Amino acid sequence: MKVKIEKGIPIPPRGRSRVNKVRKYDFLDDLEIGDSFIVVGANEVPRTFQAMKARNMRMTQRIIEDHGDRKKNKWRIWYTGPFKKAESVAPPATASLHAQR
Repeated sequence: MKVKIEKGIPIPPRGRSRVNKVRKYDFLDDLEIGDSFIVVGANEVPRTFQAMKARNMRMTQRIIEDHGDRKKNKWRIWYTGPFKKAESVAPPATASLHAQR
């Protein structure tokens, strides 16, 4: 078997190649708190949630049209604000616990 060796070819990023295409969830970057949009199909809700979570955006969703078919149902999704950072609580100092005994 004869193989052609090539040098200097860059490695493309992981995932699907989207050369010259608009990314599906780029519109999320333009949302302000309280803005909403509609998605069709129950499968789009968790996908949108993951895209928003990756951008530190919290969402709330409600079904607005139930057609009895999960693929045709419409959901409204609201941007409700950023996720709050977990407040770190420092454990009590061990020395002070031993001094109380």
